[in-house]
Amino acid sequence: MRKAKRTVRGKMPAAMKQRWEKALDAAAADRKAIDAQARAVFAAHDSARDVVTRLKAERERRGLSLADMLQRTGMSREALSRLENHRSPNPTVRTLARYAAAVGLELHLAAKRPRGN
Repeated sequence: MRKAKRTVRGKMPAAMKQRWEKALDAAAADRKAIDAQARAVFAAHDSARDVVTRLKAERERRGLSLADMLQRTGMSREALSRLENHRSPNPTVRTLARYAAAVGLELHLAAKRPRGN
């Protein structure tokens, strides 16, 4: 079954263009808010950074190079660098799980109550 491909020919009507621009602006604002929230969480609770630090230590302990990790994870060199150097503001669980699997570990998540609650 072929998917229908929708194209707009000619000039987009002004009302439609305004709706698209409004939706794009809202999406960009949402993304900025989510990224800011993720950075705040990681700054307050270094748990994601701790996980990455532990994974990197395990990679080094096993003698795996970044070239080995490129093959094992399928991630780009830039993505691995951002992850290992904590420049990725919000690594996904999938990314962390791929990295963990590449070094022979499993990623387990837990939800805990903050101290004092």
